[in-house]
Amino acid sequence: MPTPQSIDPALLFDADAPTSNRVIVDVRSPSEFSQGHIPGSINIALFDDDERAAVGTLYKQRSREAAIEKGLEFIGPRLAELVRSFKAAASSKELLIYCWRGGMRSESVAWLLELAGLDVVRLQGGYKGYRKFIRCSFSKPARMLILGGHTGSGKTALILAVAELGLQVIDLEGLANHKGSAFGHIDEQPQVSSEQFENDLAKVWLGFDHTQTILIENESRMIGTIHLPEPFWLQMRTAPLLSVDCPREARVARLVEDYGTSRKEDLLGAVSRVEKKFDTAQLADIYDNIRQGELAPACHILLQYYDRCYQNGIDRRELSAHHHIAINGFDLAADSRKLLDFIRGLEPLPSVDKL
Repeated sequence: MPTPQSIDPALLFDADAPTSNRVIVDVRSPSEFSQGHIPGSINIALFDDDERAAVGTLYKQRSREAAIEKGLEFIGPRLAELVRSFKAAASSKELLIYCWRGGMRSESVAWLLELAGLDVVRLQGGYKGYRKFIRCSFSKPARMLILGGHTGSGKTALILAVAELGLQVIDLEGLANHKGSAFGHIDEQPQVSSEQFENDLAKVWLGFDHTQTILIENESRMIGTIHLPEPFWLQMRTAPLLSVDCPREARVARLVEDYGTSRKEDLLGAVSRVEKKFDTAQLADIYDNIRQGELAPACHILLQYYDRCYQNGIDRRELSAHHHIAINGFDLAADSRKLLDFIRGLEPLPSVDKL
């Protein structure tokens, strides 16, 4: 059978390539798709998880021909249903099909859909090729500027606000569904896999002009259960740091606002993860205050620990530069404008050629 046209994974991130008239379809099994997939793609699985395992076992233990025969046995009765599913997804758009290596599954599906009169292309190298491309992309030098500040300074809110004002930003905590501390999972959606996080990050990362400033919040190597890609994180560690200095009262007020409606059980559980960092009297006060709904005094005590952690993290960094800006903490609009003006007034960041 003829080999359907294929495209390079890099074209998925080409600003000049047409994407609005394309539907990306992952034909791998549901568990493969759940572990990680191209952002925006949909899953129309050729095999379910058990069928995939059976076909794969035959391929390894017997032969390619035996695997194909078993695959046809599985999908034969539902070929018409499969074509209808793809036609409904296409809705007069081009279909971009991918499987794991860009091999038998995507090639077979693309051939079938071409016979059915659909406009189909395949992803060269499949999902594996896509993953190789994006992981390499995290080594691409960029004009990073890291936004730091003590817990409760409202760094994420500031990043989102300056994005509205036109600055390139990456909200790592938003992508990770985690606020980056023992309390970071509270009131958040479940975290995706580190693999899917990388896919989502790459979509943002490769959409930016790397010769212009990209503002990123200061983060540890891990955000909850997610690992930041190593080359990306290493760039963050050496990039210039801009620390916002926010009054403690404003920080406490923000934390109370952020967690004021959270379940007490969740807050108490988070405290239990860091209880070794406090003496007996402090810990008793934290627990008592949370149980009584008095979050402000609990936050004051907790910040003693988190402020030390922040400073220790700064002391371990190899910074190319460290800037400070004082913010009000109670007026996000004014603070974000001040932050943007400060960033634009900085001396040019290191050239990407030297990074």
